[in-house]
Amino acid sequence: MLSQRSHLPNPLAERRAHSAVLVFGRDRMLRTRLAQELAETIGADHLAAQAVTEPCAEVGERVDLDGSATALARSLDEALERHDTNAPRTLVIDVDERLRPLDIVGLFTRHDPLADAQPARAMNPDAAEAPDARVELARIITVTTPAAVARAIADEDYLPVTGHHGDALHAQAVIAVNQLEGADHLVLSASGSRPEASAPAPADGPRRSEHLLQALAPLAGVDAATSLPDALHRIHTQLGHGSLHAAHPGWALGLSGEILEPKRDDVDTIRVTIERPIHPNRLVRFLNRRLETGELGHVARSSGMCRLASRSPRLAHWDHVGSMIAFEPIDHDAFDGELVGLDLTLIGIDLDEDGIRAGLAETALSDAEFLAGEVLWQHLADPLPEWEHSPDDVH
Repeated sequence: MLSQRSHLPNPLAERRAHSAVLVFGRDRMLRTRLAQELAETIGADHLAAQAVTEPCAEVGERVDLDGSATALARSLDEALERHDTNAPRTLVIDVDERLRPLDIVGLFTRHDPLADAQPARAMNPDAAEAPDARVELARIITVTTPAAVARAIADEDYLPVTGHHGDALHAQAVIAVNQLEGADHLVLSASGSRPEASAPAPADGPRRSEHLLQALAPLAGVDAATSLPDALHRIHTQLGHGSLHAAHPGWALGLSGEILEPKRDDVDTIRVTIERPIHPNRLVRFLNRRLETGELGHVARSSGMCRLASRSPRLAHWDHVGSMIAFEPIDHDAFDGELVGLDLTLIGIDLDEDGIRAGLAETALSDAEFLAGEVLWQHLADPLPEWEHSPDDVH
């Protein structure tokens, strides 16, 4: 919908290509309000990308998609053609709460003011089939509240999501945290569109939530906004400056050897590495009896690589938020031959670093188990869900 009035100049108007600002957030009303007011503020077009079962034929104020990047790319092409002008357009896209930044970011050209824009399709398998990107990705914004952060991490529900590999159930907690750690600009609003009675804010409220967001997305700008106009003003000043920092979550920076931020307001980020493969049954006991119970502090997010001895030589992606955890095989050969048992970044509140390190060390194979070799490892007790094997799996 073309904006009727503009309060501030559009910093993206000087670009030679169309520009897009993606707005994520679990609170739909708050997210939509921010997207609409940002579009109006800079004279941009507001589009709502909603995940639906049956895409509608008429593309206007809403972009319907089936969860795949290809469907969104085609819808964006249609939307651009409906308002074909010589001047580049700016799109503020309000993205459905069921989608993650990496689900669609590969559709767009990544803009770097210091270099020619480069496509970023490698981050999404759907993007390889998408039409040529016609829109530069300018910013990824996620809006949330302190209570919504707490509720997202504690969520144990699943959502059906359609994507590259068909229909699947995805943990809502993981989707919500992916939206936080995949943003360039995080808006921490003082209040949402509705009461969050089931999710009390963390102790110290906004301050601790702000520090937790800074740990989840260290390169993002975190805006603890007391009002929406204040947030819009700061977003406006950032739109035309700097490169995108999306797809650099705190856990990934920790694994890459980046210097981790010191403790802030009891929010900790630690990295644990273990060379030997991990005994799956002992790992599950550690997770259930010590980590999830809060004995070693509140681990909000942990992610990295794990080599389960019973599934060696494959590496698994350790993906954990709150009480939700998954171990999925890594589908490429980038880490073949790496002597990794565990390489993990943990982010949380009041973490017992010594206790976590010692507990995880106890899950590794003992001397006798390690020397017994892989034939024995295959017979270790393994209570984790089986993997769906592909023809490329290593056996």
